[in-house]
Amino acid sequence: MIKINEYMKNATIANELELPEETTTFRFIRKVFGSGNNQNKINDIDEINNYFNESIAPVLPESANIYKRWHTNKNSFPILTNQQIEKRKKEKKIEKKKERKRERKEERKRRREKRRGREQKRREKERERERKREKKKGKEG
Repeated sequence: MIKINEYMKNATIANELELPEETTTFRFIRKVFGSGNNQNKINDIDEINNYFNESIAPVLPESANIYKRWHTNKNSFPILTNQQIEKRKKEKKIEKKKERKRERKEERKRRREKRRGREQKRREKERERERKREKKKGKEG
């Protein structure tokens, strides 16, 4: 409970220090672009806003002929033909096939190495048994 009260107290102090006409956004913009009184800086902000407005949602006037605009700008839009789409699908299939083939090859290699490791351990155990037998024969004989 004490920590919550401290937090509330600190938040109240911070709010009292904040000037009422300045919002956090305005302080951020002022920090980035400098003083809000400088007309050049304001123009920079307007320029950035205009850029975002144009790039995010370009708006045509209602009187604009959409079909004419499309005809003049149709080559600037990346539209794929059916042949290109089919070609890309085939390329993706081939790539997936190659990837599966690589994975299977790696899996076979891991299995082979694992098998070789087991065979090597088995041979070592047999050698150890042979040594023990020879020692027993040497002691008996």
